[in-house]
Order: sequence, then structure tokens, then C-alpha cells
Amino acid sequence: MQDTRYKMLQAQINPHFLYNTLSTLSWLVRVGKNEEAGRLIINLGDMLRAALSPKQNTTAAADVQLVRSYIDIQQLRYKRRAAFALETEGDLEQWYLPHFTLQPLVENAIKYGVEECEDICHITVTARADGEILLLAVHNTGSAIDPARLAEIRSFTVKPQGHGIGLKNIYERLSMLYKRFDFTIDSTESGGTTVKILLHRQDAKEEDPHGEAADR
Repeated sequence: MQDTRYKMLQAQINPHFLYNTLSTLSWLVRVGKNEEAGRLIINLGDMLRAALSPKQNTTAAADVQLVRSYIDIQQLRYKRRAAFALETEGDLEQWYLPHFTLQPLVENAIKYGVEECEDICHITVTARADGEILLLAVHNTGSAIDPARLAEIRSFTVKPQGHGIGLKNIYERLSMLYKRFDFTIDSTESGGTTVKILLHRQDAKEEDPHGEAADR
């Protein structure tokens, strides 16, 4: 039953991303930017492979590589409107996450940062392993989230928009791997919006995520 529920949660991938990516690919081919088109195809292939994987979990290192592919694709679309940074530290191979943990956070940062920002939006993705702690964070500059809406987002009661993976989805899938973890969303006019996930190795559930269910 839990395996079926997990696959239902994992399947919630945004179809608009695929459509927009294929449109970008078509444009690149038409204007003769074959090198960029080839890179986009490789990155999209990496993402589709993860989306279609029958395995539930992946390493933090692999999830970072997946979000790197996603950022590379989105940089082609938002090159004049967004600046992306990916910061990694520590042994990410030793940590396990559900597939598509970081990518939907970046997708939300684009949707509510880049698309609603008049200036260039800066999006920073952090994955830092320090001993028994793993920090994952996605920060974007731009306008603060309305306090009432922020309260709904934090309580997962906000009305879903679109077809992507929502924060509640990420939270529920992480709950299948960890007994406890910190999942925070902060937003201010001066500091932008940041989503943080803090995992402690001691809180990993007894079920071994390192076995056949994990995809490297």
C-alpha cells in the first residue's frame, strides 16, 4: 500500500515543463543552435529517466545532478530574467532522498520569483552535508509572499496551482524516509523567499533506503 501511495506521489510531474522544454528545443533547432539543442536533449533525457524510474529513492548527489540538468534547461528559457547558482558541499552520496526533492523547489522559485519579478531574479540552490546533518535549501530574490498566503503554504492548505509537485508532496515523501526533519519556508521583502530542509541521520527510519529501492 505504501509503495503504491509513493508512486502516486512521485508521478505528479508538471506536464507544462515538458511542453515548454520541447518548444524551446524546437526553437533552438530552427535557429541553428545545435550545440545548445543537443545539451537540452541530454538534460531532458536525464530528467525523464528519473521520472520514469521504478525506484523510490536516490542519493542527494544524484538529486543535485538532476536539478543541475533542470537549471541548465531553464537557463535557456530565462537567460535574461534569472541567474542560477548551485552550491554543494560534503559527501552527498551518503544521503538518500526521494526522487525529485530539489527540482520542484526550484520550479516554485521560478514560478513565484522569476515570473513575478521585474528585475533579474537570483535563485540559489544549496546542498550541504556536514557530518550527520544534511541541509537542502532553495532561495530566490523578489517580492515577499503575502503573510496570509505564507501561512497557508506552511500548513499545506494553500489551493494547488498547476500540475507540478507541491511542497506537501515533498513533505509526505520525505516522511516515508525520515521520522523527523525540519521543513521551513521564510519570506521577507528584504531577504526574498527560502525553503529549507534539514535532515539528521539519526532520524532516518529503520527501513533501509540504501538497498534496491535506491537509485544512483
